[in-house]
Amino acid sequence: MRDAGFPLVDVSPFTTKTRCMFKRREGSNFSILVETAGGKLRAFMSNPDETRESAELPYNKIVVSISEGLRKDGRFIDGVVQNAIALSAKKPSNIFCIQLHYHLGRIGETILNTPNGMMDDGVSSFGACATNLAFWHTDYSIQTMHNNFSAKLFLQMQKTLSSAGITAIPGMEATLPIYFKEPWLLRDYTDKNPNPNGPHVLLFASSPEIMAEMQKKHFSKSPYQYAPCTHVRDDMEMVLGKIKGKYGKNISIVFAHPMCDSFLPQVGLLERALYGEMPIKKLLNLIETYAQGVACFNSTLSKDDSVDFGKIRSEVETAFEGREQTKFHLKCRLSNIDGAEEFVRFLLNKWGGKYGTKMSRNTINLAFASEMKERFGTLKLFEPDSHNQNLLYTLPFGGAYLYWIRQVGDFGKGHNRLWLPEGSRALNAKEFVFLLHEAGKLEEEAVISPTIYSEMKDGIPSISGERSRITLPQKLFDLLEKGYNYLFHQGIVLAKDTWKSLLRKYERDPMAELSGQDLIYMKRGSAFWPY
Repeated sequence: MRDAGFPLVDVSPFTTKTRCMFKRREGSNFSILVETAGGKLRAFMSNPDETRESAELPYNKIVVSISEGLRKDGRFIDGVVQNAIALSAKKPSNIFCIQLHYHLGRIGETILNTPNGMMDDGVSSFGACATNLAFWHTDYSIQTMHNNFSAKLFLQMQKTLSSAGITAIPGMEATLPIYFKEPWLLRDYTDKNPNPNGPHVLLFASSPEIMAEMQKKHFSKSPYQYAPCTHVRDDMEMVLGKIKGKYGKNISIVFAHPMCDSFLPQVGLLERALYGEMPIKKLLNLIETYAQGVACFNSTLSKDDSVDFGKIRSEVETAFEGREQTKFHLKCRLSNIDGAEEFVRFLLNKWGGKYGTKMSRNTINLAFASEMKERFGTLKLFEPDSHNQNLLYTLPFGGAYLYWIRQVGDFGKGHNRLWLPEGSRALNAKEFVFLLHEAGKLEEEAVISPTIYSEMKDGIPSISGERSRITLPQKLFDLLEKGYNYLFHQGIVLAKDTWKSLLRKYERDPMAELSGQDLIYMKRGSAFWPY
């Protein structure tokens, strides 16, 4: 493999007792995993093809598997090399893959939390995410904890990922309330309820020192421990203004899932406008003033979850029922909803030829991000928003292990494509973050652009069938792993938050300096909970 231009990456978690990984020596990343199970070798590699036809490929053309007994004639190795050369040619050495916005649950067997608070709400371990990033040929990784950043954890991840040629960019998914205290929001926020949710905003920094400083200044005080709720206690515009004023191009700002889902309407910027919490004019001003990018497609959203303006109006009217002192505010809200509906229908009418005209959330996201790029030069970006990224499941069987790859996780459903001139070296973190400020305004359309493996289903852009399919055993494994994290860990955190809320106990410093053994356990997990 080394002689063919694919040297070994001899670092855990990429190479273990039962698995090894090889990567392309020159240019952008292309990786091959080789596993041993039951006395046989099996090689896996993903197809990096970005053509329109690639969205419709069958599974065995998306994840190429080569299996053969341990033989001395070299035919297995020849087959792996030939496939690696053919597939790697579909990812030119000057095309780089970016994965941004994903979450962690564990480092080895250690849950990502501290004595002072929970750090993130993901399910998968870092080892599983790192292996998955490499398997899908990622060059830039931006892991985004909810409202938290640990320089110590980031530096450990950076060291591991760099061994596979992956550049780690410091990131965070921040919860920023549009108005921290405002009596005419969906709920009546007062000092007795100091927890207004808000749109999620992705922040990328040119260095871990900058991100750590920003985290300490804006996100180090919160009444709660559950990570998505540990937001700033100030208005969005005030926080973004301070960040932009102090750090300039050392921080890039991307608005995540402008439309999220019907269970979490409060975490999307555009969805907050649809609920009348701000006029469209204010929303456009936020994008123009602060954003370098807008998420255009979130692979975790259901195509069947559509927007119903009648239901929205009914919810808002119900929320204000019996509040005589807020009749004027209700009138303002309903007026804003009318303006938002008009704006969304304008978007769908203008961009419907590309993305359809149905009121699905990703349809609206695609149209909205396209409009923002046209008006303000912001980037359109794919976001996996992945919380569960196990690549290889393992089960003990007859003294050996059986391995199989999960049916195309979120990193296999899309990515962001970075084009650099032939012969260019990879960008470092600072150069990458600076580029985000200019890439959307450059005449070269394909400097940074989203690749989404989607097709139209019932008139709605959706991840293609083979990439979204998952088998029953894999569904059961996902359920077990989510139960392990959500019920036995995150559920406990939420219960504590609820109890503290009832008792009005809000003291917390979630990112107090971490002590000796707190996060960095790189040992491999058990057979049932891999990596």
